[in-house]
Amino acid sequence: MSALQSEEGHCVKVLTPASAVRALLGAVLVVVIAMTTSLMAPAQAHAITRAKILKRANVCIKKRVPYSQSGTYKGYRRDCSGFVSMSWKLKKSYTTRTISKRAKRIKISSLKPGDAVLIRGHVSVFGGWKNKKKRTYYALEQTTWGSHAKKRVRKIPHGAKALRRKGLTSPKKRRIVVTEPRPVAPSAPPTSTVSPPSAETTAVSPPLESEFTTPSALPPSSEPVTPAAAASVISLLDSTTVGVRFVV
Repeated sequence: MSALQSEEGHCVKVLTPASAVRALLGAVLVVVIAMTTSLMAPAQAHAITRAKILKRANVCIKKRVPYSQSGTYKGYRRDCSGFVSMSWKLKKSYTTRTISKRAKRIKISSLKPGDAVLIRGHVSVFGGWKNKKKRTYYALEQTTWGSHAKKRVRKIPHGAKALRRKGLTSPKKRRIVVTEPRPVAPSAPPTSTVSPPSAETTAVSPPLESEFTTPSALPPSSEPVTPAAAASVISLLDSTTVGVRFVV
């Protein structure tokens, strides 16, 4: 690189071919270092809920996946730390020394289902407290050679660490919208289709009288009936036509 002086007296730097090559190599080196750093950085974990963690762990337990430090299950190593990595749905299988990078330290009393309990050389998924004093808990874990994934009761040992996975999320709560029922207008009383009785139907009909009546007997008399009076009555009856109407 050489310097030239312009007409205004300013110093202008001119790149030679060799200096240009060096500058280009430096830029390439910076890009390579940045890419290497990003590749060496631990992979970020997917967000997951506690219920999902327990479900993944219990599926492995139900299938009685055997313990192994070389074999895999769903791409995860089948040992204790691989079991926790699988349950937490991490990008890879971590070890008991590196699993803490994907978690944060919490108090033992703050443990909740889905967290992890780490001791020297072993780690397990915390499944919940067995008693109210928080001295024993349900451990979901891979144990040792010749065994398989299982759930068992463990005591909190001295020096145990409680870990909570980073990126832990809570399930989305569904919003329940309660709408008040619309007021219903009172319905009109049903109208009667029966017409009121007319004056003609309500009027009481007079009792029917027979078209023909028979002569009633003579009013009783206190006087005795003489033979002449009886003869006149008989003659009257013989001369009178009595009409009778039979109604069937």
